[in-house]
Amino acid sequence: MKIARRFTLTGESPYHTIPFSTRSSEIRNPDGSLVFQQNNIEAPSHWTQLAIDILAQKYFRKAGIPQVDDTGTPIYDENGAPVMFNASGAEDPDGTLLMYDQLYSYGTRSLAIWNEDGELVWDSGDAIEQFLASEDCRLGTARSIPCSDHFNSAHDEGMAFDSRSDAKGPEPEAVTVATFGNKTFAFLGLERMGGILVYDVTDPASPVQVDYLNTRDDWTTVDTASVLETAGDLGVESITVVAADDSPTGEPLLITGNEVSGTTAIYRVKLELTD
Repeated sequence: MKIARRFTLTGESPYHTIPFSTRSSEIRNPDGSLVFQQNNIEAPSHWTQLAIDILAQKYFRKAGIPQVDDTGTPIYDENGAPVMFNASGAEDPDGTLLMYDQLYSYGTRSLAIWNEDGELVWDSGDAIEQFLASEDCRLGTARSIPCSDHFNSAHDEGMAFDSRSDAKGPEPEAVTVATFGNKTFAFLGLERMGGILVYDVTDPASPVQVDYLNTRDDWTTVDTASVLETAGDLGVESITVVAADDSPTGEPLLITGNEVSGTTAIYRVKLELTD
């Protein structure tokens, strides 16, 4: 058997054709204080800042974990060796466990807006889950199913009320921003609970939620995989807006990729602009 070379050149690295650049990543608290910073990260030039931040958190950020040198020996900071604990939670020089004073992770329950200096402008806090638990929230293509009956459900199971509250909640996953007239809107896809939240972010310091659409119609079949053809769109993973000038219909379109249902959804954006 002979396998022909298709995408690489003999004697050259497979990364040869990919342009790389040096980037930086920061993790900040809601008050803007710096938690973690990593500079001189070499990554493909076309990667987004979000991709760089995920790379840095996964491979460089190890909160509470002592770093080691090439021989596996802990690298001590100015405070000395890390304090070790035994399985009972007691300090023990011979212990093999670490106690964590703080744990850091990317937020997965809110929408945040930052300025170009990395300062927090606005954060929705618990507003998304408060809305999903309210009487104003409706599910399904007909918007007739109370969200509160299926609060914080997962995208891959039915009859799963509150199953996500101890994990990442509705899990805001994908966001895109578009400007129509003199208004700017953010379209936020919720991966687990599903659906798209729309915010007027014309004033970044005071966004206003203006709509929510969730086309999932089947919330009761336990085995969601058995009803994928009729359940609706499940698991928003990506989202983008097509401007009217680039749209085949001459109208702005919103497109989502949905990983669980395996569907691509295309929505017509209906504009109701006022003076």
